[in-house]
Amino acid sequence: KPSEKTIECLGHMSNLLNLTGRNICKFRADNEFNTVSINKWLGGDADAGRNAIEAEFTAPYSSFQNGGAERLNGVIQQKVKVMLNSSGVGTNYWNFAFNHAAFLHNYLPRAGGCSPFEAIRGVTKPVKAEDPFGCRVFAKNFFEHNKLVNRSLSGTFIGYHKTTKVVL
Repeated sequence: KPSEKTIECLGHMSNLLNLTGRNICKFRADNEFNTVSINKWLGGDADAGRNAIEAEFTAPYSSFQNGGAERLNGVIQQKVKVMLNSSGVGTNYWNFAFNHAAFLHNYLPRAGGCSPFEAIRGVTKPVKAEDPFGCRVFAKNFFEHNKLVNRSLSGTFIGYHKTTKVVL
């Protein structure tokens, strides 16, 4: 049975193919993705108009062979550490900090003036980057109808919801 990581990886590759309309030429990953499901998918599908994709997997316990991805992991991990330390939010919120760091990494422009999102889709996505991780936020309490009582709830900003514009 394919693992959750395998299914998620195949979903991301399918989305990338659909968004760009171009074939993926090479797939490079850690050895943990060297599964029957991935290899079958990489073999191509003539009915779907997908060519075979060349696969390169690292040797076991040698993630240094996949340096580009490992470097990106280190960059995002450093952002997570800074976010957690500067916000005062406990380390039990590391997954929210990681998601927010990856969100900023994907949607904010780089030195070339283009974000990865824009490079793939060809359009810019407006990003509200003024909300730093861990800042104080307020939400309107729609259930409070007393005019003398505070109608807002105080909270801590820990990122955006994946599919909606809701602030967590």
